[in-house]
Amino acid sequence: MILTEEERKLEEAFQKYKALAVPAVASPEVVAEVRQAFFAGAAALYGGFMQAMGPGKKPSKSELNSVKNLGSELQEFGHALDEKVLGKMQKH
Repeated sequence: MILTEEERKLEEAFQKYKALAVPAVASPEVVAEVRQAFFAGAAALYGGFMQAMGPGKKPSKSELNSVKNLGSELQEFGHALDEKVLGKMQKH
């Protein structure tokens, strides 16, 4: 399946992340490594969701709690990243 640009939400999210977190002077190699890590993390997350929410399977309370905890962990990471990025932006 080939996705249109509008359907590529993960790429869109990466571009936003890159704009906030990757220095504009970063080499193409660094950008490629950051993109690879970003997508690898997304793939791991997707794999976990697919395993927990497989076809015909109703997620258990434990699995739903794991997803909730994952969301909380990602929120914590996002807040820490915001502080780091905004702190850098305020210094300029």
